Amino acid sequence: MPIGIFYAIYAEVRVGNQWYSLNPTFQRADGKVDVCPIVSGRNWLRETYEELEEVQYSFGRPEDLCKEVRSVFCHEDDEPYDTFLHINTYKDFYNRSLFLVNYGKSIKSRVKKDKPTRYRGYASKVSIAAFEIDEYDTIGHWLTPEEYEKLSDKAKKEYAYYEWDECDDWYKVYYMIVNRVDTTLGYFCRWADYAVKDADLDERCPTADYVRLIVYRS
Repeated sequence: MPIGIFYAIYAEVRVGNQWYSLNPTFQRADGKVDVCPIVSGRNWLRETYEELEEVQYSFGRPEDLCKEVRSVFCHEDDEPYDTFLHINTYKDFYNRSLFLVNYGKSIKSRVKKDKPTRYRGYASKVSIAAFEIDEYDTIGHWLTPEEYEKLSDKAKKEYAYYEWDECDDWYKVYYMIVNRVDTTLGYFCRWADYAVKDADLDERCPTADYVRLIVYRS
């Protein structure tokens, strides 16, 4: 049984002319350091990947990639990707499997702090019950507040106010990305304030628009 395409999203922030990693890193017992993506997974990230692909601004592995993310995509562009035919290089592979997205302009701007879910309204109580036990992956019938108010008192009893994301919804993943990137960016700014010496003071606390996502598919 196929296990599906793998997706991973890494984050970097620019200070001056240099990019720094915003990804969690963990050291193994043998001393090797693993760089973990902000988000990774398989089929449940497909819709998010397609949304991100619509707002990408560049394909391939950038030359100025930070050293941590470069350690994940460590093969040089001119290395053969297909070791038997030697037709494709890793540059071909990177161009097919990597693209860049501006985090602040394309991700954070679409997520509202007071709206943790994409949908809200009055849903059938039967639909809510089925949705919450994963019998269905969508709310079958729901109403806006305006539509709900037009119902009779008896009909209103069949509905309840509900907030939800549908199965594998891109908005749910965007909200997750924003929570994680904003957290690591906050820690980075505290660190950069004293550790980064080759940048102006105002550059050491970059905003979301100085963050880029490296989106990978394999």
